Amino acid sequence: MMKLFLTCKTVHIFFILGLFLFMPLNANAQVVVTETQPLSFGVLSFVSFNDTLSVNILDNGSFTSNANTIVLTPPTRGEFTLTGGPASTAYTITFSPSFTISGPGADFTIDNIRTQPASLVTDALGADDFTIAARITSLGGGQIYNNGAYNNTFDIVISF
Repeated sequence: MMKLFLTCKTVHIFFILGLFLFMPLNANAQVVVTETQPLSFGVLSFVSFNDTLSVNILDNGSFTSNANTIVLTPPTRGEFTLTGGPASTAYTITFSPSFTISGPGADFTIDNIRTQPASLVTDALGADDFTIAARITSLGGGQIYNNGAYNNTFDIVISF
């Protein structure tokens, strides 16, 4: 049985305010995002390398997988806490629509990336909790995936 250890543990976060779009925010270093649970695709196994493996982490933290996927350790959505932001202020989170994770075999594609809740607003203290969920898919077509860890990082941009 093929075991794959899949994770997207590191998230690079850049803070953006108002007119300083696409500029990392250095002046407001009090804004902190803490990862309380990593976005992870768990430990997965293939039934066949000819068919694609697919796992979708749902917004509520549960997941679905296709018939070619054996889930040995469940995936988890990423959970984060933002503190030090402006009080009672709406914000957005943006990111690349997809990226790949690499390991000792063919690459996986991560896509269908999304955040919850749908309306992101800090509380009166400038804090908020949000989650990130996504889907992982293999290439199929006989591409080989060896046992081991498959990792990558991705950037999210928070705009107030």
